[in-house]
Amino acid sequence: ALFLPQIAEDYGVRMLEFCKRSNRDIVIAYVSGALERADMDLDTIAAALEGALERGDVEKFGLKKAWIAVRNYCTPGGDVPYQAADIFCDYLLLNPAQRRKATIDLLDASLSKAWPCPPIPTSR
Repeated sequence: ALFLPQIAEDYGVRMLEFCKRSNRDIVIAYVSGALERADMDLDTIAAALEGALERGDVEKFGLKKAWIAVRNYCTPGGDVPYQAADIFCDYLLLNPAQRRKATIDLLDASLSKAWPCPPIPTSR
């Protein structure tokens, strides 16, 4: 667990190596942590958005954009970390040109492709 922060700043090339191993606990732990962090960030944004809506602030437009930036995918429920790890590893395998990007960006791209959200209106 001590080297998970290093993986978070690493590239998809290294993560793909973990995907290829028979024990994918490292990938599942990384994905679980990333999903948990996104949920915590969304809770903060949701509270701020609720307050902005109650006050009628125009800030709600910016908060909607922040929501999309934090998580641009909608999870289906069930055993999400294991499903997400499979999606992530498949994405890395099938998209070699993308592997030099940051791990979190690759995770977000794989999940947004597999689990797209319905569009959120961006007008005020």
